[in-house]
Amino acid sequence: MSAAGLWKFRRRILIGMAVKPFEFPKIGDMASPYQAYREVILKQCPEKLDASRMDAMIALRMRLAGYTRADVANEMYRKAQPLRKESRDWKEYARRMSWYAFGPAGDIDIAAARPTPEKILSFHQEAERLEAEKERTPEPQRPMFRMR
Repeated sequence: MSAAGLWKFRRRILIGMAVKPFEFPKIGDMASPYQAYREVILKQCPEKLDASRMDAMIALRMRLAGYTRADVANEMYRKAQPLRKESRDWKEYARRMSWYAFGPAGDIDIAAARPTPEKILSFHQEAERLEAEKERTPEPQRPMFRMR
């Protein structure tokens, strides 16, 4: 981690924080974790979150689950855009979310949260459970209208 990166975020670093480049084992095997992670975060944080803040939380959780920087960027690009009707450069947005999660800011947030392997696994298992539940629940049937 560069000293310049840490200097930029120095006001977020507390005394005694062990800020370092963290690495996490791959526990994430979901093909598309964005929606499931989003639902778990919404359950845990009932207050309204800004969409970008939500995406940052998802990106950081994906890092904790062992997804790569490319996985995070691809997931953000494919899944965040359809949820919002915003005009922006979505490739750049996905890169920024990935940069946050794997950069100094993400390292600082991880150091502050001190996630344990048990908490990381619990979050991911809850997301997998929600995804499996969603797959088992059939979509509601739309009423069929006859044309005369």
